Amino acid sequence: MKLVTDEVQNTTLDIRVEHLIALVGGNPLPIAVSAELLLKPGGTLTLLHSPDSSAVAQRLIAVLKNRPFFEAVRFDPRELDESSPNIIRKRVTEVLSKNAGKSMGLDYTGGTKAMAAHAYAIFEKHCQENSQQAVSSYLDARNHSLRTELLKNGVHTPKKVYLSNSVKIFMKEMMALHGWSTQENPFQSRPLLPSSAMKLTQIFADTSEIWKTWLVGEVEGKCFKDGKKQYKSKTHLKAQTLNFTSENAQIQEVFAAITAELGLTGTQICAVQDAAGSAENFCDWLRGEWLESAVAQCLCGMTDLNFNEVCFDINTRDPQIQLDVAAVRGHQAFFVSCTTDSKKDLTKSKLLEIRFRAKQLGGDEAAYCLVCCYKDAIELEAELRKDLEDRKVHVIGIDGLVDLSGRLRQWIDKEIKG
Repeated sequence: MKLVTDEVQNTTLDIRVEHLIALVGGNPLPIAVSAELLLKPGGTLTLLHSPDSSAVAQRLIAVLKNRPFFEAVRFDPRELDESSPNIIRKRVTEVLSKNAGKSMGLDYTGGTKAMAAHAYAIFEKHCQENSQQAVSSYLDARNHSLRTELLKNGVHTPKKVYLSNSVKIFMKEMMALHGWSTQENPFQSRPLLPSSAMKLTQIFADTSEIWKTWLVGEVEGKCFKDGKKQYKSKTHLKAQTLNFTSENAQIQEVFAAITAELGLTGTQICAVQDAAGSAENFCDWLRGEWLESAVAQCLCGMTDLNFNEVCFDINTRDPQIQLDVAAVRGHQAFFVSCTTDSKKDLTKSKLLEIRFRAKQLGGDEAAYCLVCCYKDAIELEAELRKDLEDRKVHVIGIDGLVDLSGRLRQWIDKEIKG
């Protein structure tokens, strides 16, 4: 056996196989990517899964069948005992023996370490003994590449392919891969009052207390039930107007921007706005969801990154989950949690939640960021990176809002490079 030790680095993949064996683990996203890159059109995808990951395999098949590339692909799910080396070797050998003469592939990104070790060993041995052209692969989340090794005529040729946005996965597909049920339209794609939101980011570090005082007097004082954080009846809200005036010149400029973006004049603005869909939505925007709009607007403006999509106010039914903003580039998702709160405990909990959801939905490739109004963002970021032993922790605090687009871009560029 000869080993070519120099790893070829490229941005294109010129190896495709007629039959790909993939090991299924808890996150099926990497298989969706590698299968589209490694399989020949009309090939066969064998999914080796444990009893616990059977549902994962079935969800993966359902999602892939709706992607154009897989229309002619044959799916072959097979169950095995992931704790038995003999069963793992037997299942792999069965597939290889039935496909003598065909080019074969093994993707071992998923599954347990035992599954990967035993599957790879027997795959390599069988293909070498039978002079069968073979490719092994795994998706490297650290630098967003597909690492492959071609076995041909006893020679191993490793190659690293940088994926960028080679395979485009969409948010609805990610949700479906994890069995999350959603409404027909589980998220928004056009931010509400984006220009006004961006204007608020420019002044909020200096005027946050003035803005919050206005909110208490106008929005909460007029639209909330006494002593409760609940809106009054829709009948009451329809008749309610908000006073958009302030002695602070910067706040007044924001008020002027809001009325102009709504196509209105004057300073007495009805709480019910068609642009927002309801009084509750408009008031929620004023009370803090403007920050989500600003983040979404920044991401939408990064056209050179060629995001598959930018979405916000993401909601699922089962499980019941709400995510603020997300953008997807290729198969890599970027999740942003937003809060105008300045308390450390709350901002910390928001970051921990988005970290969990990002990994749950987007896997190890996902990136996450907290945009908040906490003053010591650098300190909080360093603290959580140390406690969690996670270099991906990223926090943009109130001082970073004035250059929100630039700060978000720095974070995304860093995560893309890995």
